Parts: sequence; structure tokens; C-alpha cells
Amino acid sequence: MDVPNEYKQIEAETLKFAQTLLGMAQAYAEEKIQEAGFTHRVVWKDGEEFVNTADYSPTRINLYIKEGIVDKVEVG
Repeated sequence: MDVPNEYKQIEAETLKFAQTLLGMAQAYAEEKIQEAGFTHRVVWKDGEEFVNTADYSPTRINLYIKEGIVDKVEVG
């Protein structure tokens, strides 16, 4: 398998898992992410956008938190 296709497959698997986090409390979602072997970062919380690096990881989940609940997810 070539690298771009492998990344796309890993990204798809990460996104599938990440979408299960929608609606969860932040702390519980972070626990589930760790248990599943993914990494994460909070990129937005209650209207505040956080500075983050521009590097890309197909196994990292970007969390958007609204009032303590996972409101949106992205992979990267």
C-alpha cells in the first residue's frame, strides 16, 4: 500500500471513531480517545480558538467543545 492511500485509510478509521464522540462530555471523550490509542487536542472551546501546530497526524482528533460537550470533531 502506498503512503498516501495508507494515510487516507488511517484517517477514515480515525474519523469513524471520532464521530462516536459527538455529544459526549469532554472528559469522557478524552478517556475514550486514550483507551482507543488515538491522540487529541482541543482546538476550540466555548468560542475561544486555541493556537495549535500545523502538523498533520491521521491518528489525532481535533475536538471542538461547547459547554463541556464535544460539538465537532476533525482529524489532523
